[in-house]
Amino acid sequence: MWKYIFIYSNPLTVLAPMNIEVKISSTISYAIILTTVSTACMPLNKSVTVKPDNTATIVQHESSLVTSEIVSETYQTNVPTPISKATATEVMVQDSLMTSKSNNQSSARLTSTPKPSSELTNQDTLQIIREMTIPENNLREVAMRLLGKSHIPLTVRAPLDEYNIDDQITFSATNLDTDEHFDVTAELVFRGQEVYFFAQSNLDVRNNMVALESVMDNFETNIIPNVRKFFGQEWSPGVDGDTRLYILYTGGLGNSVGGYYASTDEYSKLAHQYSNEKEMFYINADTVNINDPDMGSILAHELQHMVHWANDANEETWVNEGASVLAEMLNGFVPQVVDKAFASNPDLQLNAWSASGGSADSIPHYGASFLFLNYLLDRFGEQTSRALIAHTDSGFVAMNKVFSEMNILDTNTGQPITALRFFADWLIANYIGDTSWSDGRYGYHNYPDAPLAISNKTMDCNSLSGELTVHQYGADYIETVCSTPTKVSFIGSNQIGVANVHPHSGKFMFWSNRHDSSDTKLTKAVDLTAVTTATLNYWAWWSLENNYDYVYLIVSTDNGKTWQIIDTPQGTDYNPSGNNLGWGYNDHSGRGQQPQWVQESVNLSQFAGQTILIRFEYITDAAINNPGFMLDDISIKEIGYKEDFEGGDGGWQSNGWVRFDNILPQSWSLQLVNKQSQEVTKVEVKDGKAEFAIDISTTIVVAATTPYTTELASYYIETH
Repeated sequence: MWKYIFIYSNPLTVLAPMNIEVKISSTISYAIILTTVSTACMPLNKSVTVKPDNTATIVQHESSLVTSEIVSETYQTNVPTPISKATATEVMVQDSLMTSKSNNQSSARLTSTPKPSSELTNQDTLQIIREMTIPENNLREVAMRLLGKSHIPLTVRAPLDEYNIDDQITFSATNLDTDEHFDVTAELVFRGQEVYFFAQSNLDVRNNMVALESVMDNFETNIIPNVRKFFGQEWSPGVDGDTRLYILYTGGLGNSVGGYYASTDEYSKLAHQYSNEKEMFYINADTVNINDPDMGSILAHELQHMVHWANDANEETWVNEGASVLAEMLNGFVPQVVDKAFASNPDLQLNAWSASGGSADSIPHYGASFLFLNYLLDRFGEQTSRALIAHTDSGFVAMNKVFSEMNILDTNTGQPITALRFFADWLIANYIGDTSWSDGRYGYHNYPDAPLAISNKTMDCNSLSGELTVHQYGADYIETVCSTPTKVSFIGSNQIGVANVHPHSGKFMFWSNRHDSSDTKLTKAVDLTAVTTATLNYWAWWSLENNYDYVYLIVSTDNGKTWQIIDTPQGTDYNPSGNNLGWGYNDHSGRGQQPQWVQESVNLSQFAGQTILIRFEYITDAAINNPGFMLDDISIKEIGYKEDFEGGDGGWQSNGWVRFDNILPQSWSLQLVNKQSQEVTKVEVKDGKAEFAIDISTTIVVAATTPYTTELASYYIETH
């Protein structure tokens, strides 16, 4: 989804904007409005007990009553069979959580994918994915290349050099509940040095002008300078050559939406039909009053997204959203729901996002990403935080590079700190919340009232022997009840896939990769000069963000100068978001509830007698991505071509796609917390196994830590 959304279920305590010249921890005092969030519980076997749920959250705003419930989830309790060579041609996939640079053309170049041997190891696969360059999705370049538009300008000229009060503009907006686009006529009601504020024409905002002017004054005087100083500069004067930012205040954006920023507005309408060709935000008049404290918070949140797009357009969503909630806090707005929603169910994948995007189930994801980014700020300061946000790499890859480039050391060990080590410390800080432990790392100096992660499992040392699951980069906090010191065995799965799917045949296939705002390509030259007919056959499996991310089969007859999108049997021209370039794969493969391998046959006879380039191209927008597209067993019978990728890439040139066996090493973080002695012990897990001893009162903290996947990891713990 290409819009960054502010979810309207977040009451705020409004503080004076912070002075970010000064160390963060010394400039903010925090006041938390306590609310109760229901705890999502995991059903386990009878030897593990689960703490009861709390009640749903009822949040009262001045403008509306919002009910938010964190729904209990059910997880599988069996340890899955390790992935091996498959014989079935139909497989099932679990529902996945979803994980997000400037308006410049992608600098990635066409390269041949690495050619691992048939004995590819799990670590080899992980390294191949880690080293793969992910090209950005540049809407302007894509539209010129695939839509046949010879020239799309980088910038456009605004209709007027300057707008006056009461001037009207017709904007395009979107209902994010229904994905429906609509036009809205709005009139200028406020003009500042930095901002135009347009309100839907039939809304009466004139009687709230004092409140509006106060909000806009705070935005121009405090929020904009603070965000720019900490996070960077938005594209200015931008696509329209206007240094002012536009704000559209309108209804119809969706019942749970406070506001949003759409990066498509940063392009000409020739690149995206629904672009407003402005640097702008949308505020939902149905959920946010002019004098609502949420107004300033939304503007800080969305301005950070605008800045992030200008500097690192395909940043992973969890980092981008965490930075936006952090921007709220840095401007005096303290989150009151999102962090509690996460703390009530800490088995939530940090580096992923809710499949439903802007709905209530994304609320804990905002909380997790905010707390992580704030922990980075609190522990290592503004310079490190800014370096991460500005880094052209994304997520944990960028974090590792920042730590290395800044030579950040662990003060306890003197060793270089890694993103994984930092993540493990963050898990303990969320559970302990006490800066008096160790060197102060197990709490938040700048947020002492941060909610504590809830342990919803207890272990009876005399009887426990149960199979459990945990999300990647989520955590289980297992409190033990032991009468004496006890020896414990941990046994976890030692491998995992990027999706729950085997190759269609053999051990290898090609995978599109998965990333936000990306454009990955797999290309091969095919000689059809000796035939009069040709049919391309292939097996495909896909799980793509519905209505927003698409895979295209395209053909070039002039060595890549121009391209033609080809109709495929299970493709679609349905285009509610404006993202479908004509005919592409979307949603999931097959006709069932879950993705299945399907065979596609495409007539290429129109290209007979020519040498052509065949390309599979996967284009994603911002915010959410699914596991992606798998390709196997390609053939063109008329020329005797057949490729199953068992011996290599078969001459296919990859720009972001990966030939692999879909087997990654499952890594683990295992820590022991003793509150009585205030000790935290790191336990090494090797090949999924560990042996350790626990005292009478110990909490076992288990986290799965394999990147590039949203599949659940399985483990069990038993005592001796």
